[in-house]
Amino acid sequence: MRRLILFFLLLRLTAGAQEVTPALKPYTVSKNLTEVANLTQFSLSPAAKELLAKNLFVVVPASHWQPFFVYEDNEYKELPSFITTDSVLHLYHLFFNFALRQLEEEKLYPLAKEFTSSLHRQCLKTYRNAPTPELKDAARRNLAYVTVAANLLGVDVQKEAAVSEMVSDELDLIREHEGWLKGSIFPYRVDYTQFVPRGHYTRSEELKKYFLGMMWYGLVPFAPRWKDPLTPAPEVVRQALLLVRDISEANLTQKWDALYTPINFFVGFSDDLRPDEVLALSQAVFGKKPSLSGFADEAKFARFADNFLKLRMPSIKPKIYNELGSLSPFPDPDTPQLRLLGQRYVPDSEILQELVGIDREAFLKETGRMLPMGLDVMAVCGSQRAAWLLDELYKEPDKWSGYLQARKKLTEKFDSIGEDGWTRNLYWHGCMS
Repeated sequence: MRRLILFFLLLRLTAGAQEVTPALKPYTVSKNLTEVANLTQFSLSPAAKELLAKNLFVVVPASHWQPFFVYEDNEYKELPSFITTDSVLHLYHLFFNFALRQLEEEKLYPLAKEFTSSLHRQCLKTYRNAPTPELKDAARRNLAYVTVAANLLGVDVQKEAAVSEMVSDELDLIREHEGWLKGSIFPYRVDYTQFVPRGHYTRSEELKKYFLGMMWYGLVPFAPRWKDPLTPAPEVVRQALLLVRDISEANLTQKWDALYTPINFFVGFSDDLRPDEVLALSQAVFGKKPSLSGFADEAKFARFADNFLKLRMPSIKPKIYNELGSLSPFPDPDTPQLRLLGQRYVPDSEILQELVGIDREAFLKETGRMLPMGLDVMAVCGSQRAAWLLDELYKEPDKWSGYLQARKKLTEKFDSIGEDGWTRNLYWHGCMS
């Protein structure tokens, strides 16, 4: 693990645009390929041979499970290898994925369990000592919230009858993962379809549990307003206020940071409000070490709630179409939202998020550009071929009138990112590759 981290550190230090001077002179071959010395080592069809003569390369089907098997096979057969950039990127991805998986399974999963266990004890204490009905209700919801995380992570915690039904309802929704639904803890809908382990998180039971627990902490927001119609959510603001206090009171700031910071190196920073940002606001309004009874001051709470709305906004805002009210209520995407361990901002997520849309007149016909394509990322990053396929073959601009303008805006934004931006972390560096 240490060697992999050192490898990535070296990669970051040496990353940068490299000037290459082509040294191979142009050449041609005859139609019968007489210049190809080892042609007999390959079983090529007449069509493949024709393409080889024309393009000087040909792509044919193979049965290799991994790209590097090709290079290994070539070495044994003493065949020259043509190393393409996609194979280098694939190798980079293998290192990235393995290092991240080892970090999560060996370090972060046990730490997440310790953090959750300690936070649960503090939330239970806060619930039992809450002095007013409003604070009692917020503390109860927080206790349920952390109990759900404990169940997902496989942490044994003290059961509390007051939250058992709420926890059971949420766990059922997570197991069923069937859509945008309103659970028992928050007053708005949550996208439960996300609670399906994928990628390397399917490799072990520990990784599955880690995925579900981190998804719960990273997906479900503490939003100060919900819609539609736009409605204040003071109960959720109280939850956020109590939650960041509980982290501080239980001396969990360092453990939270130990969970959060290593992923910064791999993927980047959270796109959502962090607990320390909300705690700073709380301390500015209520003082450094407020008692629970201090949170009952309605004037101070109103000031806290107003200033919560002025905190940092995420770079990626969800697009939720509610013209017919079919998804109401949901967290207001135009207000800041706290997430305990927020999901990270990554460039392709912004591109895919922004390049979906629907014209109002198309809504009733259930048409529109409701799903993005992988080609969107390539087009925004400068691929003319990807842009042609999107526009001419798939006719994506016909599905949503704002598509081309949105893509142009994103292209300009990503064109302006310098080398420092593209090498800010391992994920962005992989995108640059």
